Amino acid sequence: MFELIKKMSYVSLGLAVMTKSKAEEMGKALIMKGELKEKEGMEFVQELLKKSEEGKNEIEGQVTKFVTDTIDKINVFNYTDMGKLKKEIKGLSVIVERLENKAA
Repeated sequence: MFELIKKMSYVSLGLAVMTKSKAEEMGKALIMKGELKEKEGMEFVQELLKKSEEGKNEIEGQVTKFVTDTIDKINVFNYTDMGKLKKEIKGLSVIVERLENKAA
């Protein structure tokens, strides 16, 4: 069972990284062998490209989630944190300026 899942994962990954030219090449090969009619071959290529794009998007989402979760776990300072700190510093600077003006 594990081997089947492993093979399916490899096929899915291969589909996700398939290029348009490779999909077209596969479609042409099937047409030339007589395994598909030209219309079916074009539909096959379009379906491969659609599945490839879906696979890429899914992998990208999973990688993004993994990276985000990892950064959160190790508590790395990021641009969002920097933006919050800049806003807080700006607010504190206004308060300090007001206090200095009152004291003067």
